[in-house]
Amino acid sequence: MAQLLELIQKKTFAFTFAGIAILYLFLFVTLLPHDSIWISDEGNRIAAVRAYAETSQKYLPDPFIGLEQVPGQGLRAYPKPYFVQEKDGQWRSAYSAFFPWTCSFLYKAAGRPGLVLLPVIAGVLSILFAGLIAKTLGLNDRKASLVMLLCAFGTPFLFYSGVFLETTTAAFFATAGIWTVLKAMDSPAEPVPLFCGGLLIGVSSLFREEGFILAFGIFLGIAVTRFSWKRLIVFSAGAWAVILPLMIFNWQDSGSVFGMHSVVYSAIGAVRSNPFFTAKLRDYLMYLTLLCMPVPILNSVPAILLAAGGIFCSWRKTASCAEAISYPLIAGLCLFSSFHNLFGDTKGVFIFQSLLDHLPVIAACIFSIPFLFRNNDRKVRFLAWVAAAGVLIPPAMLNEELIGMFWGGRHFMNIIPVVCVLTVALLSSDRLTRIAKYGICALIFTSVVANAIGYGVLSYKKNFSQELFDALDRQEIKTIVTDVFWLPEELAWLPRDTRIIFMTDADSLERVAALCNANGIMDFHAVLGQYSRVLSNESIARVFQTCRGTPGKLFRKERLKFFTVQIFHIVLPPRDKPLKKD
Repeated sequence: MAQLLELIQKKTFAFTFAGIAILYLFLFVTLLPHDSIWISDEGNRIAAVRAYAETSQKYLPDPFIGLEQVPGQGLRAYPKPYFVQEKDGQWRSAYSAFFPWTCSFLYKAAGRPGLVLLPVIAGVLSILFAGLIAKTLGLNDRKASLVMLLCAFGTPFLFYSGVFLETTTAAFFATAGIWTVLKAMDSPAEPVPLFCGGLLIGVSSLFREEGFILAFGIFLGIAVTRFSWKRLIVFSAGAWAVILPLMIFNWQDSGSVFGMHSVVYSAIGAVRSNPFFTAKLRDYLMYLTLLCMPVPILNSVPAILLAAGGIFCSWRKTASCAEAISYPLIAGLCLFSSFHNLFGDTKGVFIFQSLLDHLPVIAACIFSIPFLFRNNDRKVRFLAWVAAAGVLIPPAMLNEELIGMFWGGRHFMNIIPVVCVLTVALLSSDRLTRIAKYGICALIFTSVVANAIGYGVLSYKKNFSQELFDALDRQEIKTIVTDVFWLPEELAWLPRDTRIIFMTDADSLERVAALCNANGIMDFHAVLGQYSRVLSNESIARVFQTCRGTPGKLFRKERLKFFTVQIFHIVLPPRDKPLKKD
C-alpha cells in the first residue's frame, strides 16, 4: 500500500492531466451537440472554413447567383459588419483569415469531428503548459496539478474549449511560448530556445491580436527582470519572424497591419457617445471589473474595492484588517454576480465578460502586488509583468459600446494560465497570512462556480440552437429568408446549396416574394425574430394576404429571450396569378 501511494504521488501530475483530458473530451465532445453554435462569431468561422475547404478561396456562396431581377436594396447576402463585400461584389468574413484557412485542411482531412476536437485539444494542451510553467517556478507535482485543475475548471477554458473560435488555439501557442521563454532563461544554450519562444508567441498572434500584447509583455518582463540586450534581441527576432509577414499580409489584404477585423470594428467605433477619457474609463470597467449587478450605480463598487484592497493589503499596518474585509467582499460580489447573471433579468443576453466576473482569482494577485513584483524569484516577477501587460493593455484597445453576447474575458485567455500559476504560487508562499490564504481559497471556489455556470450556459444555448438547426435542416427547405442579423451564421452547418437571404428593410419580405415569383421559386421559409425585427407588421400582412403563410414552430427559451424566433412557411400563388401590388 505504501508503495502504491508513493507511485501515485510520483504520478500525480500525469494522472491529473489525464483526468482533465478525459473529462474535457466527455464534456465537450460527448455531451454537447455538434451542429449548433454559441454565438454568430463561431458560425462566421465555420462558413469561412467551408469556403476555403471547398473552393480554396475566402469568398462565401452568393445566394443571388442564378437569380434574375434581384432588387438593388432591401436584400443582402450576409449581415454587416460581420461580413465584408469587396469591390467585385464577392463576400468574405470580416475576421482573420489565418484560423479558418488552417482549419480548412483539418476539415478536409477529418471533417466536422476535427473542428469539434480542435478547441478541446488546444484547451487541454494550454492547461498542460500552465502546469509546466508552475514546475519551472519550482512548484512540486501536487501544486502544479492544482494549477492545472484551477485552469481547467476555474477559468473560461471550461467554456471556450467547447466553442469553435481561435481562443484556445492562440492560448496554446501563447502558453507554450511563455514556458519556452522561462526554460530558456535556465538553459546554457539560451539563444535557441529563446528564439523558439519568440516564434511561438508570434504564431499566437496569427490567431488573435492579443499575441502582439503578449509579445510586448514578455519583452517588458525580460527587460525588467532579466535585462540583457542579447535576450531582448533574440526573443524579438523570433517574434518578429512571424509578426512581420503577418503585418505585411494584413496590409495587402485590408490596408491595416492589424487586419480586416481591426479595420471593420475601428470604423464602427470611430464615433463614441462619451468623451474620450470617460469612454476609456467605461472600457476598463467593462472588460476588467464589471459584475452583473441589479442596480447600475453598483457597477463601480468592484473596481473601487479592488483598488482599495490593493493599496491597504500591501501596507503592513493595515494588511490584516484589509485582507479580512477585501477577500470575502470581492468573493461574495462575484458569487452574487454569477447567479444574478444566470437568474436575473438580463433580457436573455449574457453580456458580462469582464476578467473579474469569470476569473475572481485575479483579485488575489491584485491584493498581493508587493509579493509578486518584489518576489525573490525572478521568474515570479517576470510572470507578474507579463500578466500586468496582458491585463492592462487590452481594454485600451477595445470598445465597450460594441459588446455582444459573450462569456468570460476571452481577450485575456493568453494570460489566464499565468494568473493561475501566480495564484497557486501565492497559496504556496510562507509570506502570506492565513487570512489571505483562506481568502484565496474562497476566490478559487468562486471561480469554479462561475465557470461551472458558464458551461451550463454554453450547453443551454447550444441545445437551443440545435433544435432550431434541426427544424431548418430538411431536404425540402431550399430558401430561407430572415431579418434576424445573427441567423445566417447560426445556420453555418446547413448544406451550402441552401439559399439564405438577409432582409434589411421594412418591406424586404415583399421584395423576397417578388424575387421568388420572378424566378419560379414557389415557396420559402421565413424566420422572423421578436427582438431583432426589421420588417414592419404592415409589410408582413400584405405578403400574407397574397401568399399562403403557415406558422411553424416558435423557438423561445426563458434565459434566451433575445433569440426568440418563429418559422413561417410561405407558399406563393401559381405564376398565372401574379402577386398583388399596391
